[in-house]
Parts: sequence; C-alpha cells; structure tokens
Amino acid sequence: MSRKNTKSKNLIIIAFTLYVLLLTWIIVFKFRLNLSDLKYIRTINLIPFKANGVVNGMRETVINVVLFIPLGMYLKYLLKDRKFLSIVIISSTSLLFEILQYIFHIGVSDITDIIMNTIGGIIGMILMVILLLIAKKNNVLNKILDYILIFLPLLMFLGLFII
Repeated sequence: MSRKNTKSKNLIIIAFTLYVLLLTWIIVFKFRLNLSDLKYIRTINLIPFKANGVVNGMRETVINVVLFIPLGMYLKYLLKDRKFLSIVIISSTSLLFEILQYIFHIGVSDITDIIMNTIGGIIGMILMVILLLIAKKNNVLNKILDYILIFLPLLMFLGLFII
C-alpha cells in the first residue's frame, strides 16, 4: 500500500470513528448534550412494525434506515469480503443501542428499529459494492470515493437537518 493510500485509509478510519460517535449521540442521546434533558421513557416493543403512539411512524423508520447506510458502507470498505461479520456488527450495534435506551430509560426499545437499522446497513454494503465496482476502473472516481467516505459523517449530519 502506498503512502498516499495509507493516508486516505487512516482518514477514513478517523471518519468512521466520528460516524460511530455521531450515530451514538443521535440514537442513544437524541441530540442532547445534557442527559437531564432526555425524556425518561422505558418501553419495549417486540412485535415488528407494530404502530406505537410514542414512535413518529414512517419518518423515524426512514431515518433509522438512512442512519445505518454509512455503517454498511464503512464496514464493506474496511472488512472487504466479510459480509456475514459486517451484518453481525450492524445488527449487534443496533441491538446495543436499543438495550442502552432501555437500561437508561431514554427511548423506546423496538424490534422494528433493529430490523430497519440492519436493512440500512445492508443497503450501505450494497451501495459500497456498486461504488467500488465503478471506482475500480477509474482512478479519479476511486479518489472521489475516498473523499465520500472521509466526509460521510458531515454529510449524514447535514442530511439529518434536511429530513
């Protein structure tokens, strides 16, 4: 690996770390900087796609998918062909977030969230396969892909304010 590729990969790993921190802040801490600002809710839903008065419905479902697309992209890039491991990490991350919400009384622990987060991660993996195939034949596109991965946390954060 050349020095230039090592630098890009290191920046991508830093961006991935920022993404995971941002994802945790969004899902577990609900954009709050002070834990006392969180609503104390302790609800658990084990019936997939059951409507719940506390949940914002379709909007939240779409957000759950979108939030986990970058996780799938990063894992595909970093773990290469380890698809099963990537899916296990995506599902486990989502499960961990739901458990933390339940333990700390800071949200609804919902099986639908785990399903939709996992689907979002898988979409990200598929998207990355497509992008890698396109970039493989073109050096400029390969560099653009590196920049996308480096700036993905910022793009995700900005995208959330649009949604």
